[in-house]
Amino acid sequence: MTNEQKALQKAIDEYNEYPDFSQSEEYISLRNEFLEKFPIKSLETITIEQYALGLDDTYKDSFCYWIETKLQMFGDIHGSTAAKFGVYFGKRGDDVENKWRWTAWTNESFDEVRNELNYLIMAGNDMDFDAIEKNRLSKMFKGKILAVYFPDRYLNIYSYEHVKYFLKQLGVVEYPPVELAKQKLLEIKNSNGVMRAWNNLKFSNFLYTYFSEVKRKDTEEINEETPEIIGKTLTFQKSTGEYRAIEQAQSVPSNKNETKHKPYKPDYQKASEYKQKTGREGEIAVLDFEKETLAASGRQDLADKVTHVSEYDDSLGYDILSFDPITGKEKHIEVKTTSGTKNSFVDFYITDNELRHLADDSCYSIYYITGIYGNNPKIKELNMEQLRNKIAELSSPVLYKVSFSESD
Repeated sequence: MTNEQKALQKAIDEYNEYPDFSQSEEYISLRNEFLEKFPIKSLETITIEQYALGLDDTYKDSFCYWIETKLQMFGDIHGSTAAKFGVYFGKRGDDVENKWRWTAWTNESFDEVRNELNYLIMAGNDMDFDAIEKNRLSKMFKGKILAVYFPDRYLNIYSYEHVKYFLKQLGVVEYPPVELAKQKLLEIKNSNGVMRAWNNLKFSNFLYTYFSEVKRKDTEEINEETPEIIGKTLTFQKSTGEYRAIEQAQSVPSNKNETKHKPYKPDYQKASEYKQKTGREGEIAVLDFEKETLAASGRQDLADKVTHVSEYDDSLGYDILSFDPITGKEKHIEVKTTSGTKNSFVDFYITDNELRHLADDSCYSIYYITGIYGNNPKIKELNMEQLRNKIAELSSPVLYKVSFSESD
């Protein structure tokens, strides 16, 4: 056992002596009051007035107000707008008129919201994590609903970044969608002889106590360090626009005295590790995408042959061997990946070996993935003909190799 593991176990043993507030009269009474007011069966016929925030003074007894505010003891989901509920009554931005405000997916129909709420409860009861992930209610909102109705099955941690941070500290390096990630935390809890006797509320309180620094951590930093496993559904598109070189604007400070040099030494090792991790995430995403596309086209025979070739051979000049579903012709796919989401801006490095394949390999394709760590990553297949014709215009050298022999 490492020193870190010993320290963690010692903290677990000490926390085991702390009282469990979920056994308190206040906690039990509050949850019972909520369940009496909103039993699962009642959600089938809940009205917009019973559900939503903001409609005169009665909203403080609504479902959304209970979940967000009255049940604060079960975890905090404040911080984002009321749009997370699907609908609310009130103002929005500069529009100061009080009226019903709808999130886009609702089609301004409370039937849509009510159905989504009930679908979530059914999926939660069945522990159907795919259905939970696809449910259109916001992640934090539906996470808290599940934790309140099913406290023995779902963990009351509603920030995905916090869930991933805890997993990383506990030695997990892969991060599936949020509810499955929480289940990984619960697996760790139940594998420990002391913690397995705790309920989920005590476990989450322990995590926030022992890893208290999580609340001070920057969200973007956590996401960079704990990239989510990309699911198998990505948006695919072929490039159709005309490629053009980026004009490099020269900016000149208006007052040189105002410009001060700030010493900066990049962490090259960290940057390299992040680049490699991002690149591999993109390659895995394309591997899954190609297999699923071929299988869906009735070519399981070809799907079984799709190969992540760069895992064992970097000399080929591409990452994924795939096939055209109609002709069966090989596709040699080089994957370029970024965490950025600007889909119209393409920016990547290309090696000399890749450049040769671009010029000579008729099977060569470049897939450019944007938003790899976001909720809507996109694969864009670049136009090889345009690239071949305009590569000199669109590329800029960033390294030069100096090679000579010095005479004695």
